[in-house]
Amino acid sequence: MAGNRKFGLSYIERGDIAALTKDAAEISGIPYLMDVDADEIETILNG
Repeated sequence: MAGNRKFGLSYIERGDIAALTKDAAEISGIPYLMDVDADEIETILNG
């Protein structure tokens, strides 16, 4: 729950979490941390 502003496990949804390693992302199906907002970041950088 580190970095999450939802202070109870019952409030956290799958979209609120990210895997810290590529291996964990592949095994769990949870998005890799560096890929979570990649599309939005590209949009901002490309203006």
